[in-house]
Amino acid sequence: MNYQTAGEQVANILREKILSGEIPDKTKLTQNWISSQLCVSRIPIREALHRLEFECLIERLDNRHTRVLGVSEDMIISRFRFLAALESEAAICISKLKDNSVDISQLRKCASAKASPENELLFHKKLFQLSGDRFLNHVYLLMGEPVLEILLKNWRNSVDSAFSHLAEIVSEIEQRDESKIHLVVKRYYHTLQLEMRFG
Repeated sequence: MNYQTAGEQVANILREKILSGEIPDKTKLTQNWISSQLCVSRIPIREALHRLEFECLIERLDNRHTRVLGVSEDMIISRFRFLAALESEAAICISKLKDNSVDISQLRKCASAKASPENELLFHKKLFQLSGDRFLNHVYLLMGEPVLEILLKNWRNSVDSAFSHLAEIVSEIEQRDESKIHLVVKRYYHTLQLEMRFG
């Protein structure tokens, strides 16, 4: 069961609208406007705005309004660098586990599935779950997955190039070579960055 508070639901709606460009960069948002658009009270709106500010998608202004920071190439590149570092650590955690303590066939299955944003997101989610590191998993679910999901589904030109690197990630986890894990995860996110369309 995936229960979400009203604030999380509002944050998800606003995040998707910001990252898809439906709410353009530099748009000023007020609680009244959000309330009228989404028919929700101010308490979940405040919670959502705090979360989006934490994610650097909006900024607070002096007059109790907020302004959308929007999506830029620099923003996406910085998110991918963050995710590459986070995912490298999770993959290394898996590689350090005893041979029989984790079943990476789940990762292999995701990596060999048909290339799609859904299968790609499932791979990342499984990788963080299998790492056994609750902190890394929590940070990914809070900061990585929501943004990655929207970027993969809305900002991407093609799927195949980056997706092909997922099998390499699994292979390097099995080889237990930390430097190669870092390299192949970084390569995946660099290829993903090249697949994004800007402007």
